[in-house]
Amino acid sequence: MPASDVYLLRRVYGTTIWLGGLLTVGLAFTVESHILLSFMAGLVMELGLLMSQDYVVSKLFSPSHAEQDVRVFVPIGVRYGLTIVLLYALTHHRLLNPLAFMGGFLLVHAVIVGKMLEHYLRRRYKSPRTPHSLRGG
Repeated sequence: MPASDVYLLRRVYGTTIWLGGLLTVGLAFTVESHILLSFMAGLVMELGLLMSQDYVVSKLFSPSHAEQDVRVFVPIGVRYGLTIVLLYALTHHRLLNPLAFMGGFLLVHAVIVGKMLEHYLRRRYKSPRTPHSLRGG
């Protein structure tokens, strides 16, 4: 990805939400409810973690906030703390299907890999632009 692709994460969010929605609908008709809820919990949790990291990084490297203090790290620390407590509680009380949860959690990563592969293939097999093709002829 070029360094100037500031919309990559926005596209990852959109694709993940669409794909996650389609998979959720498909799973709703084929699996038990606790498996479906575990998948959805993993998906929502990973999207939340990615969004909180996106927030912190954008705040740290924005030109208007050159000298950030520790407050910028609070959202990500809270998110990870809540994640640990929630995962412990859900697994301790056997309310979470670990495989379904990991499926939802890893969907975001699969979308990121897919976006990178798409970018690579588009660049690799893009036809060269010639003056003839630029004129529309």
